[in-house]
Amino acid sequence: MLREISRRVDWVLVGGRWTRVSVIGTSLSNDILDRENKGDLDNRVVILMIPGNPGNEGFYADFGQRVVKSLLSREERMGDRKRHYLFYTVSHLNHVALPAELKNSGKHKHYDRFQLDAQVQHKLDFVREHLPKAQKVYVLGHSIGSYMMLRILPYIKDDFNIKKAIGLFPTVERMADSPNGLRLKRVLATLDANDWLAKAVSFWLDCLPVGMKKWLVSWNLTGDTVPSDVVVSAAELLHMNVFRNIVHLSHDELNKASLTIFSGEG
Repeated sequence: MLREISRRVDWVLVGGRWTRVSVIGTSLSNDILDRENKGDLDNRVVILMIPGNPGNEGFYADFGQRVVKSLLSREERMGDRKRHYLFYTVSHLNHVALPAELKNSGKHKHYDRFQLDAQVQHKLDFVREHLPKAQKVYVLGHSIGSYMMLRILPYIKDDFNIKKAIGLFPTVERMADSPNGLRLKRVLATLDANDWLAKAVSFWLDCLPVGMKKWLVSWNLTGDTVPSDVVVSAAELLHMNVFRNIVHLSHDELNKASLTIFSGEG
């Protein structure tokens, strides 16, 4: 019989900035989540998921649960030593609207916009401040998250036992030359350079109740196979400051990830 899988979502300070983080695992006790390596007794396997754009950690909740369940099934089938699996996902800065009680604390404001380099530094800060130094660590990056993953790896490889780094639909270079890049570049450049315009086309989203946002999202996310966490996360994107940050990061991606990452220019 497979062990029970739990999920915990918290707002934590990362580099002094409030960030929503999710962790999925077989045990979420303080001892299991402790950052320090426990030597020969450490039986933890940590998986870090770096999102794409938009970077709401809730989009990866179902995926994380499936990954952990698959690892538990394999463990039981092979008769392997029981391990504690932890699947971490960290949201991008201001890709989830700050709760009202946190808006006046932390280093950043709820209306700040963050470029790619700032989001990369944010992931590095998260690893250094919160990720357990487990027996094994795997890093996953989705889309532009793969670029962030490659950027932080040189700075964490000596402090963590990283077994693999995996890009899921990786976007790491020449984004501006892709069909979507060519199609969207002018629109993104206009909205990014004219922040007042991005606000004008999205301010009304903040007036909608959560139920209405979910209803609007459900038009495109139909069917029993769509996880409820995906619907909730998609509804959370319908927010002016989240929209502004998605646009800001998208435009910066086209410029930064258009350079080959291994050249040192990106």
